Amino acid sequence: MYLMKRIVNIFIFFITHSAGLTTLSCITPYEIIDLDIDAVSNSFQYTAIGTLNISPSCAWLFQSSDPTMTIFVSNVNIDCTIARVAFFDGPSANVSSIEGAVCCPNCTGAAAVNQLYVNYTKEATNATAMDFQITVLIGKDESRCTTNGFVNYVQLTNDVTLTSPNFPSLYPINFVCYYNFVHVSSRIKVTFSYLDLEDVFDYVDIYDGKSTLKLHGTTIPEKPFLSEGPHISLKFFSDYVVRQHGFKALISSFKKAPS
Repeated sequence: MYLMKRIVNIFIFFITHSAGLTTLSCITPYEIIDLDIDAVSNSFQYTAIGTLNISPSCAWLFQSSDPTMTIFVSNVNIDCTIARVAFFDGPSANVSSIEGAVCCPNCTGAAAVNQLYVNYTKEATNATAMDFQITVLIGKDESRCTTNGFVNYVQLTNDVTLTSPNFPSLYPINFVCYYNFVHVSSRIKVTFSYLDLEDVFDYVDIYDGKSTLKLHGTTIPEKPFLSEGPHISLKFFSDYVVRQHGFKALISSFKKAPS
């Protein structure tokens, strides 16, 4: 089931891998997690082992200082014989429930606003371990592309953040966005901070008249793209099949320091 209550701008994924996780605490009444609005992805984990260490319930309030950010929940993976998790659209369990207590492999749902209250409840009285993992994507749609095939002409005077349409929600299928960035005198640098495109078929293409960079999949380039001159063209393309979360990049001017 895919629930969408309003435009989604912060994403939450329950995941199974454990690399790079920040530890969550189970404290009363709940732990507040202030999300870094400059980061794209943050991962968290709560683990309890031994019957004496397992609380009957834990709660976390994920929030952003930017009111334009909202929250999306996806891919819930928990042991249904041990626990349930409930999501609330706001700062506590007293606000509207998004989906109630859920337990299903890879189910999806959506939340809203810039606060998400998560309640994790033990169901099995004899549980000897509990594990909870969550990754948070933060962002908002800065694509400037609301119509398929729209062409954007941008005179670059300041740094520009660019994302795929609906970011960090799933981008639309059969959608193309064109961009032309021009600076009066400097070369242009494109730095990607997030990339999640359908492999092979969906892509971001950057061209400066001489060289081309074509990106798909999830591998972020190790180095920024640097144009040969003061102009680049950028194209985002999606086909009719798979929707992913897209990309986020910073477009900026680049002047080589004097030697």
